[in-house]
Amino acid sequence: EMPPGVDPADMVQQGRLPELDEAIAKAKPLLQAAIEHELATHDLTEPESRARALKAIAPRIARVSDDIARAEYARFVASRMGVDLGIVQQAVGVRPTRRPSRPAGRRMTEPSDIDVRLERELLRSVLADGAAAVEAGVRPDDFANSAVRAAYDAIADRLDAKTGGPVELPSGEGEEVALLIDLATDDAPADPVSDVLWRVRDRAMGRQVAALEAELESLPSADQRYSDVMNELVRLRKARKVRIHE
Repeated sequence: EMPPGVDPADMVQQGRLPELDEAIAKAKPLLQAAIEHELATHDLTEPESRARALKAIAPRIARVSDDIARAEYARFVASRMGVDLGIVQQAVGVRPTRRPSRPAGRRMTEPSDIDVRLERELLRSVLADGAAAVEAGVRPDDFANSAVRAAYDAIADRLDAKTGGPVELPSGEGEEVALLIDLATDDAPADPVSDVLWRVRDRAMGRQVAALEAELESLPSADQRYSDVMNELVRLRKARKVRIHE
C-alpha cells in the first residue's frame, strides 16, 4: 500500500527510501488485500450485505489451489465478517473439520511423553554415530526436554564429522551422565540419526502449529498480529506437508 499519489519510482527519486522500505515490510498477500478491499465496500452490520460480501469473495478463495491456504482464508473471512465458519467453508469448498478437544492440564506447546521418548531415541542414535549426527545437522534446540537437552550438551563438543562410530562418554556423575550411560548401553540397534531427527522435528512443528492455532483464536481479526500469525501458520503447515511428501 503506497502513499496517495506516488509510486515506488517517485519515492526513490524523492529520497523517501525509508518510507518505501516500510511499505514493503508491511505488504500483505494479494488475496488478503483483495478480500479486505471487498469487505470495506459492504456494511457488515447488515445480514444481506454480509451475504453479498461473501458471495463476492467466495469464488476468489475457492480458486486457491492449496487446501491449507484456502482453509485459513475461510477462517480469516469468517472472523472478519462475523459469520459462522461452517457457512464460509461451504461457500469456498472447504470440508468442515472437527478439532479434537485439547487435553486438560497440558499446554499443546509442551512436549508429550511421546516427544520425550523420541528425543531420547535421537540422543541414542547420536551416541551410536557422532559423524552422522553432525552430517544430519542435529542442534541443541532439537531437544525440548531439559534432561535430554542437558545430556546432549554434555557430549556436543565430542561430535566429530570425521570420526564415525560411537561417541565417547564423559566421565563424572550427574543425571545427564547417567542418562547417557543408560542410552549407550541399550542393546537394541539404534535407528539412523536422520530418520529419528525427521520425526523429532515434525513433532516440534506440530507443537508450533498448535500454539499458533491457539493464539489465532484469541486475536481480533483486525489486529496485524492476526495476519502475521495466520501467514506463519500457513507456512508451517506447508512445510510439514512438503516434508511428508519428501
